[in-house]
Amino acid sequence: EGFLYIQEKRPLGSVWTRYYCTYEKSSKMFTMGNTEVRPASRQPNGVVSGTPEMFKLRSCVRRKTDSIDKRFCFDIEVMERHGVMTLQALSESNRR
Repeated sequence: EGFLYIQEKRPLGSVWTRYYCTYEKSSKMFTMGNTEVRPASRQPNGVVSGTPEMFKLRSCVRRKTDSIDKRFCFDIEVMERHGVMTLQALSESNRR
């Protein structure tokens, strides 16, 4: 459990968005909640939490360092979505 960046593909490129994620190994449930930081003038604590999304993990594969310009990346496939989601951990120990 901890913060991960998730690559969101857009028409003009891609954006990395920070999420708070948890993983329950026994059930293979992956949960991610958006933690968007906003100026203090708009929110009392500066953090907005969205409704967490839950997915059943199908696979998880570490990305080769030379295949992407970021470090500590891995790809997951989930039952509820088509295609691969690319995630980035904050460090090697967080990626594990």
